Amino acid sequence: MQAEFKTAEEVETFVISLSKEEKYIIDIRPMSDHFVVEWQEQKFYTAVDGATFPDEVWFTEDGRMLQIQDIPLEHCRNIIRMIIRQDREMEQVRAAFKDALDILTAEIRENLEQAADPSLIPGSDKPILH
Repeated sequence: MQAEFKTAEEVETFVISLSKEEKYIIDIRPMSDHFVVEWQEQKFYTAVDGATFPDEVWFTEDGRMLQIQDIPLEHCRNIIRMIIRQDREMEQVRAAFKDALDILTAEIRENLEQAADPSLIPGSDKPILH
């Protein structure tokens, strides 16, 4: 369900009344000259261990709010592909960051070891670990 409101105060009043029932998921989208409030009755799912949880929410590129169990199968496949691809890309970024950090650490260590006045190095009374 969806409703439009002109002011934030109207939105707040409406959303507070919906929230009191504690059975809806609610999304508020500010537009150029008004607000769109979308709400759906919260669905639940049962996990493998028998525990029941509220369903998760997914937002489409055009801003629609969907509960996971309402997403078409092909869209779910594309979401999984996107998550796997982003995870793989993030792992590549982590590895590149670690490599850059290792290089920077080695340069700092080398500069400290070559310092003209070792007394200026905190902990210079202790040997530098390699």
